[in-house]
Amino acid sequence: MSTARSLPLAVVAGVLVAPTLPAQRVPTTPGVQVTQGLDFGPVIQGVPARVDRQDGARAGRVEIVAAARARVFVQLVLPGLLERPGTARSTLALEFGAADAGYSAQQQVSQQTPFDPRAGTIATLNEAGRGTVFLGGTLVPAPRQPPGPYQAIVTITVTYAD
Repeated sequence: MSTARSLPLAVVAGVLVAPTLPAQRVPTTPGVQVTQGLDFGPVIQGVPARVDRQDGARAGRVEIVAAARARVFVQLVLPGLLERPGTARSTLALEFGAADAGYSAQQQVSQQTPFDPRAGTIATLNEAGRGTVFLGGTLVPAPRQPPGPYQAIVTITVTYAD
């Protein structure tokens, strides 16, 4: 059994919130709640823009809820481009490196274990059955990148590992 949610990515990020599970109930499938989208803010044409996974204000943040001390497999499906919606469609290159994701059983941005978001990770939740995944990345705008809001979706799937 698995749970999948989408993490909005955008120059002006939106936030997707999924319902949380009651603390006293042991979930049969792990739950996820996107609490913060990955937000690159304004970008300059031709200048790469990076958001570090440890940037508490701009990194993507996903809360995991499952059984206490459960081991879970976290897998992300990452886009290679952001798209600008509308009639004058345009794309913006997006890259993820080997340490652009982090996991924290303490749910603290300052207490992460890095992992490669392209490969996923196995994580152990805390005694309350919770943990947090953080996500950063790099935008690579073209020298004549058209201005405007760009967006893409990251899909995160969490399954019990044992």
